[in-house]
Amino acid sequence: MGMGREIEDQMKLETWTKVARKMVEEAGHFIIPLRWPDLCFSRDYTGFESLQGCGLRLSGFFKKLGAQQLVEDACVMTYKGVIIFFFVDDIVMMYPKEKKAEWEELHAAIMKEYTINHMGELRWFLGIEVIRDRAQKKLWLAQASYLSKMAKKFHIEDDDQILGVPQIPITTEELKPYEKTATRDEVHQYLSLIGSILHPAIHTRPDGAFPVGKLAQFSHNPGPKHRREARRCLAYLYHTRDRCICFSVKEAERRFLCASDSSFADNPETRKSSQGYVFLFLGGPVDWKATKQATVTTSSTEAELLALSSAAKEQMQFSRLIKELDIKVEGTNELWCDNLQTIRLLTELSAKLKTNLKHIDIHRHWLRQEVQEERLQITWIKSTENPADGMTKALPQQKHEAFVKQLGMQGDRWHQLKPMRRRTVSTVSPPREI
Repeated sequence: MGMGREIEDQMKLETWTKVARKMVEEAGHFIIPLRWPDLCFSRDYTGFESLQGCGLRLSGFFKKLGAQQLVEDACVMTYKGVIIFFFVDDIVMMYPKEKKAEWEELHAAIMKEYTINHMGELRWFLGIEVIRDRAQKKLWLAQASYLSKMAKKFHIEDDDQILGVPQIPITTEELKPYEKTATRDEVHQYLSLIGSILHPAIHTRPDGAFPVGKLAQFSHNPGPKHRREARRCLAYLYHTRDRCICFSVKEAERRFLCASDSSFADNPETRKSSQGYVFLFLGGPVDWKATKQATVTTSSTEAELLALSSAAKEQMQFSRLIKELDIKVEGTNELWCDNLQTIRLLTELSAKLKTNLKHIDIHRHWLRQEVQEERLQITWIKSTENPADGMTKALPQQKHEAFVKQLGMQGDRWHQLKPMRRRTVSTVSPPREI
């Protein structure tokens, strides 16, 4: 009954238009599969809903062939050892050499059902450039082209003549809230700038994760210093645009390394702590996060416990994803921490944490449980060697350079390689009825 009323309200707001299914199909439109068979979106194929429809059709098509959708990531599917993922109508398939016959079988089925442009080896996906050196068995992910476009859009090179080329993405000085009120245009421009930085910080530039997260905290009322620091961050990324994630298949780099860190009460306004983690595999970062803790803690140990708990949950999910993909790795249950007191609380039988914060104690007991059941191993590491250190604080130049090196990021060779062939099945337009 409640769902029926909700649908009635949506109909009154003209969210949907109720039309005959035959009319939609004849008009070249598509149908979103809902429980009500006659309730359809009646917009052109170029609309947003049509993109969703394309994704739904592809998912249904692959499932019909026998592909399995991953439990840990619904955007990824597998078919007889071939890994499939796609965005709208850009499809990527990966497979080992021994699975080439299965790939050819799947590719033939797609070509039979859809009009396809076969683009060869993967070189671009969602604005991320993929470079491979088969001789050295290396792969790079970069967004140099995107950063060049953003630098041109925001006239970053004009700042170089005045401020010079920045060596670090954000100042080490404390950033305070703006006491005056920013104009609507200033807020809009700042948000646009932060969004432009956020894209590479999420996908290929973990060295920009903490800076953009810190700057985003002032989005509601950015002052001149905040805007200047945001431009500095984009300028840093632009001038280091050849820096990218590098993966290698050396045996020494097959370990799945996970590191966690926190910065206690570093927010002067709320006294909340910063936390972050980095996961490394095949010599490069595969997942990272820099964020502010949702609650105030009363000691650095409590802050580390919250950071460890968050990182451990993400690590376990990532480990399950790796297992689903049938990727053999080492050390999937090891988590690095640079706080000895925190490690003692989790590993020693008699260790106790004196705290009145119930939610903190719950995280401690859960972590102790996972450690004692040997589902999680906490290992101490020096703060200077912790690759998650740069996810929790602004670093001076020397420490920042060490942080980038710990991430395994490179910028010296990948752009010198010749253009590659691509193994991408791309551009499904338009899909036929499945």
